[in-house]
Amino acid sequence: MYAGILKSKYLPSQTKLLIYKVAIRPLLIYAFPIWFSISPVVANNMEIFERNVLRKCLNKNFQCPSKRYSNEFIYTNASIKPLCHYAMQQHLKFVERLEHHENPLMNEIFEANHNTTWTSSTYLSSVGILHEDLNNVNLTSPPQFYIKAVPCSHRG
Repeated sequence: MYAGILKSKYLPSQTKLLIYKVAIRPLLIYAFPIWFSISPVVANNMEIFERNVLRKCLNKNFQCPSKRYSNEFIYTNASIKPLCHYAMQQHLKFVERLEHHENPLMNEIFEANHNTTWTSSTYLSSVGILHEDLNNVNLTSPPQFYIKAVPCSHRG
């Protein structure tokens, strides 16, 4: 259904982008607070899928080999943050709401994690994400904790 709508030449790009933002993107990040510690490969594959959809929405496909569009150009024209950045911002909102939860056990978890110094962002917990600065990141790269630190490591 979405493929036909996104390829339609009769719909304006803004309508296609709105369909993406309202219908497709929420499906991609559904329950992200649970599975946020995905591997860099999976995060990259999700962003590749997102860029392909955005190219269809903006009618900037790779049909003409002489006309290439950078990923930054696609995100800028669509006025959209990359999927990993958007998902992490949604996750931060979720964790911040949990921080003020009325359950005393949740408060103990947050108190213990606030006293923790994060030396490596390789495997961050949900609460450890609060210490990451996601506002000053490059649009074309995933957040730092999705980038492999050591070659040949299974996660990094």
